[in-house]
Amino acid sequence: VEQTAHPILVMKARISGGVWSLPVLRKGPYMTNIVKRVVSIINKIGSPKHIITYDQEPAIFSLRNSIKETSKMDIIPELIPTGDSQSNGEVEGTIDLVKGKVRTLRLYLQSRYSSIIREDHNIIPWMI
Repeated sequence: VEQTAHPILVMKARISGGVWSLPVLRKGPYMTNIVKRVVSIINKIGSPKHIITYDQEPAIFSLRNSIKETSKMDIIPELIPTGDSQSNGEVEGTIDLVKGKVRTLRLYLQSRYSSIIREDHNIIPWMI
């Protein structure tokens, strides 16, 4: 699976099955736009309670805290234990789905325009 030059934040609503993916251009304190977009998505879902499943990466932990502080919704954190593939299966499946769609778009555009689209091309965030 091709990787992009920037990380992708993938979100899934368990009840509706809705999936959102956001390109993360920079991690850390620069993620204020990502926080705003995530809070906007959470508010549109309309559920009174949201579970945020995350791993132990410091940037994700920081993002979770920022979302919890910014949102007026009830946010429940759910830490995925390291190496626990069973509890991580739904998350990994959703990530694979998003990667597959980005790969399909990338291959189509490469075929359509007879050119190579590198991982750092400006169109990659649009495809996500």
